[in-house]
Amino acid sequence: MEITKILRVLYHSCLNLRFFRTQYLKKNMIRRDRYNRLILNGGNMGLDLCRNASRNSQFYCKLKVQKAVLSVSMHIFFGLFGFLLLGCHAEHDANSLKVGTISGPETALMVTAQKVAEKEYGLKLKIIPFTDYTMPNEALADGSIDANAFQTKPYLDDAMAKRDYKMVVAGKTFIYPVGIYSQKIKQLSQLTSDSTVAIPNDPSNEARALLLLQSAGLITLEAGALTVATVNEVVSNPKNLHIKTIDASQLPRALPDVDIAVITTNYAMLAGLLPSHDALFLETPESPYANLIVVKQGHESDKRIKELVSAFQSPAVIQKANALFKGQAIPAWIALHQ
Repeated sequence: MEITKILRVLYHSCLNLRFFRTQYLKKNMIRRDRYNRLILNGGNMGLDLCRNASRNSQFYCKLKVQKAVLSVSMHIFFGLFGFLLLGCHAEHDANSLKVGTISGPETALMVTAQKVAEKEYGLKLKIIPFTDYTMPNEALADGSIDANAFQTKPYLDDAMAKRDYKMVVAGKTFIYPVGIYSQKIKQLSQLTSDSTVAIPNDPSNEARALLLLQSAGLITLEAGALTVATVNEVVSNPKNLHIKTIDASQLPRALPDVDIAVITTNYAMLAGLLPSHDALFLETPESPYANLIVVKQGHESDKRIKELVSAFQSPAVIQKANALFKGQAIPAWIALHQ
């Protein structure tokens, strides 16, 4: 009877551990294989012994199961104790921050900022790169990271509206400007009536292109359209421009067939166009499409966040951006000091 009770306790303990494992992984997104090893080292040992109980004396099996239960308990205790220590240390470490980025060139910029932060402020940045654009905001919302640097204001506004995030902008990083390009004219004043204009057909870049055309004085949009504007919101078009929407990747190829085209920096550079040299008109640092450093609401005054922003807005990061983007990344924070 005593061995049966022990087996029952062990069985329910394993069930509880499995439940805890699932909940813990969901909440904290820790590596699954690491936690599996913790369970296997303890719980499975006891289960294996229980399966062999019929082939051993009751006394021998009792001792083995008790040792297995103790092994499980000790692994769980020390494992969770270690996690708690690490968690408490991370939460209360006054000299560290976890920053989420999107894998690629902007992560390389954050690596440079990381070096500046430690050298100038003694601040240790742990960079968490993501590949899914939805994850940095989710991680920030649940406290897995302290800040992220990957998104524009329109993207942030849309995410907060849809997910009820409470986030604020702590600082600006760079703008990768869209520009107006042409193979037929050298300056916008040469644009004639009934000219054809090509812009991207995806919603975000269509609005961005229309805002740029408005900034260039070519059209006027309906009040309030802003970052959700479409061609239907054009209320003034003095030159009777014919605005065509096509796939953003095809815009450079369309240049011979249109009078002007609004092209994003990535596709312009792939086509051998340098925005600062070839564009007739470019976005400015005041553009709402500047990339941002974002934190939870109420954390923007944290000394560490301010040091993170200062480190990112340093000459070393500008130099790195110039090398990575061939001088086409505009420091968006400069407008804040003008």
